[in-house]
Amino acid sequence: MGVLDSISAASMIIGILVGGGSILAGVFKTMTYVTQNIVAPMQISISQLSSVTKELKVLLEQVRQDTREQDRRITICEQSIKSAHHRLDTLEERIDKIGQG
Repeated sequence: MGVLDSISAASMIIGILVGGGSILAGVFKTMTYVTQNIVAPMQISISQLSSVTKELKVLLEQVRQDTREQDRRITICEQSIKSAHHRLDTLEERIDKIGQG
């Protein structure tokens, strides 16, 4: 019985090792699949999103600068219009005085 027990124990150990190796091989294949088909495309997408975000930040800053420049130019135009209205009002007053005079 000793030999049969030894053979049985050896068979069980070999079975466990082969089964464990198969499990490890399956885990490795699964990890490889996940890395290639899920993680890698996600990394590419994240990289592309990062690039687009940087471009949008640059574009937004340009829009802000353009808006500031337009605000400055509008302020200059408003001041010029106020000055022109003041001159016109002065001319109207002079014309009215001449007409009444």
